[in-house]
Amino acid sequence: MILDKDFKDIGGQEELTDAERLAAERRWLDVVSQPGSAARPDAEHTGSAYVLAMFPYPSGRLHMGHVRVYAISDAVARFHRLLGKQASGAAPAGGSWGRTGGGGGAGEGHRADPVQTAGQVVHPMGWDAFGLPAENAALERGLAPDRWTRQNIEHMRGQLRRMAAAFDWDRELATCQPDYYRWTQWLFLRLHRAGLVYRRQALVNWDPADGTVLADEQVDARGRSWRSGALVERRLLRQWFVRTTRFSERLLRSLDSPELRDWRDVIQLQRHWIGPCDGWRFELQVERCDPDDSAPPPEPLLLWVADPARLPAAAFIALRPEHPLAAGAAERTGLAARCPASGRRLPLLVSARLAYPEGADALLCDAADGPEAARLAGLLAEDGRPPPGPPLTAAEVVARGGGYRCSSHLHDWLISRQRYWGTPIPVVHCARCGAVPLPESRLPVTLPALPEQRVPGRSPLQAATDWLNTQCPSCGGPAQRETDTMDTFVDSSWYYLRFLDARHQRAPFRPHQVNRHLPVDIYVGGKEHDSGDVVCAEDGRPVTVQWEKMSKSKHNGVDPAGVMDQLGADTMRLLMLATVAPTSSRRWSQDTFPPLLAWQRRLWLTVGELVRPAAGASAPSAAELARHEAQMREERNYFVRTVTHNFQETHQLSVAISRLQGLTTALRRRPAWYRALGGEYQRALGDLIIMCSPVMPCLCAEMWAGFCAASRHSHPEHRLDLTVMQQRWPAVDADALLELVVELNGQQAATVCLPRRQLDALTEPEALRLARAQPALARHAAGAAADGHLLLQPGLGALLRLSTEHRRPPDDDDPARREVLRQRQERKAAKKERRQQRRLRKAEREER
Repeated sequence: MILDKDFKDIGGQEELTDAERLAAERRWLDVVSQPGSAARPDAEHTGSAYVLAMFPYPSGRLHMGHVRVYAISDAVARFHRLLGKQASGAAPAGGSWGRTGGGGGAGEGHRADPVQTAGQVVHPMGWDAFGLPAENAALERGLAPDRWTRQNIEHMRGQLRRMAAAFDWDRELATCQPDYYRWTQWLFLRLHRAGLVYRRQALVNWDPADGTVLADEQVDARGRSWRSGALVERRLLRQWFVRTTRFSERLLRSLDSPELRDWRDVIQLQRHWIGPCDGWRFELQVERCDPDDSAPPPEPLLLWVADPARLPAAAFIALRPEHPLAAGAAERTGLAARCPASGRRLPLLVSARLAYPEGADALLCDAADGPEAARLAGLLAEDGRPPPGPPLTAAEVVARGGGYRCSSHLHDWLISRQRYWGTPIPVVHCARCGAVPLPESRLPVTLPALPEQRVPGRSPLQAATDWLNTQCPSCGGPAQRETDTMDTFVDSSWYYLRFLDARHQRAPFRPHQVNRHLPVDIYVGGKEHDSGDVVCAEDGRPVTVQWEKMSKSKHNGVDPAGVMDQLGADTMRLLMLATVAPTSSRRWSQDTFPPLLAWQRRLWLTVGELVRPAAGASAPSAAELARHEAQMREERNYFVRTVTHNFQETHQLSVAISRLQGLTTALRRRPAWYRALGGEYQRALGDLIIMCSPVMPCLCAEMWAGFCAASRHSHPEHRLDLTVMQQRWPAVDADALLELVVELNGQQAATVCLPRRQLDALTEPEALRLARAQPALARHAAGAAADGHLLLQPGLGALLRLSTEHRRPPDDDDPARREVLRQRQERKAAKKERRQQRRLRKAEREER
């Protein structure tokens, strides 16, 4: 794109008014909202980045919780595009969701795959369109859920574009589309085939307000529903489960990854959710003790045991009174479980007076386990049971019985819901064959039109008789479809994979397409995902956690539309990103407005002064000009380094914005004659506009146009014939001094300053040589023999960790030490931030 060289508005106004903000937005919004607008003709791709924001429920308008998440993800994605990672495609005019066919959601037309390049920023958007939020909102308004969902998607898509978010709309998906949930059903069948999906009676959490079952993760600490807030009841129902407990140990081990060491709070949540893998879970077949009893065999018993070696020789298995197999029995159930290792039968007895493991409703017992266990064992003495066989080791029991390690309080994932608006479960029930999974060739099983008759507590699909009655794929006889639908978390457990191959029709995704972008580099979402999405996504590395869940169903939050109408999208984004770290709570307060609006005005005025400089400016002397140039160059390198560090390494966008304010102050401190003549000044100003553009894309596009029209110095890194989105992120000069920080046993011992060109090529042996030459290290006799570990951040700095102990450095393997260092660094950063804010306020007062 060639810029308009007749640009003049920016220099005509000393004040940045609300009208000017909105006018700039109107001129640039369509351009900056397209990721393809960042494409540069001379692009040299520098790798790829997958920036994933949690996709929203389309049950209403965007609220400020959404705005915060998508402002963060969009700023990070724009930063990576400016680094030279190519955008993955342009936005189609009307989005990619096709027309709706029937009650089952949307069928989508075939379109070409998104543009694939070697270096790429993937920043997709879609819609978590199934589930209670959309269904309840539709019912409140007397609309069909598919119609309500479509209306909201259209509106929310417009809101996202209105906030200047550059998403890859060519990857757009909605979980209620048949060509999406077809593959959710396919995954269900594959899990069922592998023995990881099963159906059984269970005591479940029942939400009386929403009339559906809830998973354990959807009940809060007060025993209330995560959505309705109703007090949850316990009911005995036959439900579908995914055997997630089988992966407990694997999930727990994955939390030890060194890449997660900065996420101790989130890791702690997940460890608590998974629990310690201090026992084994077995599935025991249950038989009736009366050989003349012709009733169908009971369901298998799930049993957690701390020591598998006890299983073959145990006297009995105790059940809580509410256990499905207790069936109201006083003590004897008339049932026995078959030990999978020895084949011995273990009677099932009922007792409420035993110490069951946390979260367990069955307990392996013998007479030595206390008075109650001894009393129950005495009831069995008269039965004349054969003694146990030879003892078996725990390893032998596990090998023969198929047990697996897990915690007692982690339960399998309950995925069935008694609601209409969800993915149909691809199973039919036949009187002859039982529950029969459908063949993959009969997918997708689409939803029928919503039945008008609804019975509280039952799935609405039971009233859709034409859809309900079908044919058994096994025997060809009459059968009925499963009327429960899947929990929306099943749909959202794999959407990050479908985004990478969203239009493929023959499989959920092609491995070669997704492997080039995985794992997810940045995930931006709410903390409520930390114990749910981990089920299926072990590789994601989150960038932010939204502590406060701001939900439309709770009727809270500020309407972002009003803020955008008054101040513009850029200002709203700035207000959401500044002053508070992404991992901290964000409370909307107008007290934060004045200093940020003042900074915008100062930035606008700085560019305006370049467009219309003071007449007759001249340097007092060549030496004075050279002095200012050297100082400006040093300040530019400092701020480029710190802003880049906070965007790229720490993701502390609020600190990055503070540094951008600092660079603005540094520019405005320079005398008027230098602001008109200084080459380094104009270079730094151009870089400032570029670095602000991820946060304020429209306003920066406007200022960049003015900068290009007025610039009197040509710098190789600035392409004045391209938009600000097509520039390259500024880099520290090759001869600028950067720090090699040396730590000895976790304590900073020395700092070595090196030119960037030397530091970027630094090797560990060379770093060790430089460190050992420092006087501070020479005083430590142990320093000469220390082992080193170099952490290099090209263009930013380096850290050399020295340890006199023959093990990994303390910061890598000692959680307590890491926490102390992290807190110390946070206090140091906060102190520097306060000093910077004081300097900014002082500069603003002086300017006024």
